[in-house]
Amino acid sequence: MEKIIFDTDIGSDIDDAFALGYLLNHPECELLGITTVSGEAEKRAALCQLFVDRSGKTVPVHSGISKPIAYEELQPRCPQARVLERFSPTGSVSEKSAVDFIRQTVLKYPHEVTLISVAPLTNLGVLFTLDPDIARLLKRVIIMGCKVDNHPDFVGRLDWNVLCDPIAAKIVLDAYIPELIIYPCDVTYKLHHSPDYLKTHVQGKYRELIEAMSEVWFERFDGYSYHDPMAAAYAFRPELVQVQRGQMRVDLMKSGTLSYTAWQPQSKGHHAIACELDEDGFLEELYTHLNREEEQ
Repeated sequence: MEKIIFDTDIGSDIDDAFALGYLLNHPECELLGITTVSGEAEKRAALCQLFVDRSGKTVPVHSGISKPIAYEELQPRCPQARVLERFSPTGSVSEKSAVDFIRQTVLKYPHEVTLISVAPLTNLGVLFTLDPDIARLLKRVIIMGCKVDNHPDFVGRLDWNVLCDPIAAKIVLDAYIPELIIYPCDVTYKLHHSPDYLKTHVQGKYRELIEAMSEVWFERFDGYSYHDPMAAAYAFRPELVQVQRGQMRVDLMKSGTLSYTAWQPQSKGHHAIACELDEDGFLEELYTHLNREEEQ
């Protein structure tokens, strides 16, 4: 069993919901807790609780920090919180306690916890600042974020999770973590599906929630990518991706490059980035567990 903490900004993009449902259903996942970050973190936590309610499990949910360490909050609202008018969580959420929860859990299980962060890195940046030694006690961190080539494409030159809190990203990337796996958007944007694909492939206990949340997302976008569940799947199926070792850094020297990340390949580098994904294998892994009906 993998001991997991899931740090998410669920409620903006739709892929966080896929990742959360996957983790809640995975038979090899001991989900120790869920933490939220970014604008209206408490509403994001309420969305997480909706998934926990349907999972049949008892998993603590803690809301975290709603503003970046510095600079303007780029996603101050949680658009998909609209579904809370239709669905009400039955479990309780611990408010503004995410950082302390992560710290206490890692201290309880030293060198055993995998922390999956698919959001701005504010919670982790603050944690590692308050307690610099805690990073060494993690088993590993898996993040969805950064960009390798910084080439202009249809999503631009920047990575959103880094852009939302570049100082926190620098703190995390500079920390000594036993293992840091990075899923950059260069890789995650390659797999993209239409709203019709979602309707025909999402089944099971989370379908109603995901469809309701996706309706909000599809008001602005014509499809969805699998950024966050790709990162989540690494904890259980690392063989689905080829990685390259090296060092990822954040440029804080100029305001115009606050969220640019620079990748330097090194054979013995402290970081590893995802390079090539077995897309068919990943989709089978994701939907097999996301759509699972029975409790584990």
